[in-house]
Amino acid sequence: MNDCRSAELRRGFHRQLHRARRFAIHLHHPSYGLNMKNIVTVFAILWLVVPAAYSQVGIELGPKLGFDVAGDVEEPFIGLDARFSTTLPVIINPTFDYYFTEENFTLWQIALHALYEFGVANEMFTPYAGGGISLTRSSFDLPDDPFFDDIDASDSSVGLNGIAGAKFPVGGVDLFGQVQLTVGDVDMVALAVGALFSLGN
Repeated sequence: MNDCRSAELRRGFHRQLHRARRFAIHLHHPSYGLNMKNIVTVFAILWLVVPAAYSQVGIELGPKLGFDVAGDVEEPFIGLDARFSTTLPVIINPTFDYYFTEENFTLWQIALHALYEFGVANEMFTPYAGGGISLTRSSFDLPDDPFFDDIDASDSSVGLNGIAGAKFPVGGVDLFGQVQLTVGDVDMVALAVGALFSLGN
């Protein structure tokens, strides 16, 4: 009976490893702890301090929904999108996206972008494009069994993002649609729609 249970656990584990590789989860990474601390520190500074320095100009904040249509994830997500108008010719755009993956898997991405709005002479929409840097975190739960004690089931990867989209003013709300390309250990092609609410001048 124990042999059968062990064989079943091992088969289930290998199935999960196959799925995890799609998220670029690198098991047994020796330098994970130190690198992860450095990466998180840099992103915390960029994501919070940089927008705050220009927040007196104007702030938009709102939710979004999307789907990775042609990347490594291919799952839906919800997210939070913030846009800080500055005295610079670009808009500072920190984002957070949480993906609805299969059971036992967790995947999210935090990013910081610079967006440029094109001066199109109409009141229907405002196109924009830009890029930035992202941190994608992926992990999966392992069975509570000694066989899995020495396995690191999580990973973080830095990627480059490119964005193109448009805003559509509707009353006091800006609706938007966009496509976002992420290139890194975890590649994504995400389509998203959302709404932005003004919180500042």
